[in-house]
Amino acid sequence: MMVIKQEISGIMTYQGNKESVLKEVGNQQYVWNDKRNIYYKLGEIGMIIWEYCQYPISKQQIISMLMDKYDVSKEDCEEQVELFIKELLEDELLELVNLKGCIE
Repeated sequence: MMVIKQEISGIMTYQGNKESVLKEVGNQQYVWNDKRNIYYKLGEIGMIIWEYCQYPISKQQIISMLMDKYDVSKEDCEEQVELFIKELLEDELLELVNLKGCIE
């Protein structure tokens, strides 16, 4: 488990919707929202981002951690993370969380 401590002043963060759960079907991972009857198939990177989003995290933190783990340009990483977050927000699999103060 990674601990992130940072001063936050109204930075928008993301967190997995509490009604969304991870399900495995065959060898594939899916995020499922039973209330809305929506699922989203996750690939390798999607799984990693989903794991990061189990606790409030900013888009920049996600990008930074992915860039530390993979050899990818900042532009490509930002674009792909933005698309992933946008899709999960639209399907209500992720929630926006506005934090103020200090988190650990």
